Amino acid sequence: LTIDLTIKSGAKSNGYNCLLMTWTDPKGINITSTNHEGNTGLHLSCYYGHLNCVKILVDSSDIDISAENKRGGDALYEAKSRGQDNVISFLKQRIRSQKQHQN
Repeated sequence: LTIDLTIKSGAKSNGYNCLLMTWTDPKGINITSTNHEGNTGLHLSCYYGHLNCVKILVDSSDIDISAENKRGGDALYEAKSRGQDNVISFLKQRIRSQKQHQN
């Protein structure tokens, strides 16, 4: 069962962040789907400051935090562009952790 995981830009419902999950085909989960600007769910979660969504995406997969959208922005860039301090701190910690595991 595949889940195409996308974040609706800025979507909120009763104050809760909304993840839109679309069932596609039976081969797995696709968390790297992009919109027309090349943004993944991670890019958009970082941009809008949805820390819980960022944590879920980063902690539950081998997602590439450094993946760039069509403008060349990665997840950390998107968080910085909107001053999302909690997301920035979380991503920096994860990036440090990934670098330590590579060495």
